[in-house]
Amino acid sequence: MSNDNKKQPIAGTDKENDDSTLNISVDTEKDDTDTDADASPSNTTINHEEYTQELIIELPDVGDDKASGKVIQWYKAEGDIVHPNDTICDIETDLFTFGMDVEDENEGIMKEILVQEGEGGHTPGTPICIIMHKPMD
Repeated sequence: MSNDNKKQPIAGTDKENDDSTLNISVDTEKDDTDTDADASPSNTTINHEEYTQELIIELPDVGDDKASGKVIQWYKAEGDIVHPNDTICDIETDLFTFGMDVEDENEGIMKEILVQEGEGGHTPGTPICIIMHKPMD
């Protein structure tokens, strides 16, 4: 058995390995005290009757007259609360794929999904869902 007391270079650096220990801590346990109360509609009590104004969300125009698109994944379901700047779905066009964010100052409720995941060939301006909002005072 050979005695390897020589210091070896650390891969990718000019430093030598001096047999010191690098401690890395990874927390793999779920902390039950750190929950997102808004993650599930059942955790939040809202009065659906207050949400009377419809906001129709359309497939955005990505700047190419020939571009068509489809929703590849919904992150919100009918009845879910939609908070300002939430990503509600991923959209794929002929040019690229992106997350569709709701740029609004108020929360709403996903009333209806009009375009199902994977349905392709929709042109910009096609309504994809309806979100209900409280009327502005």
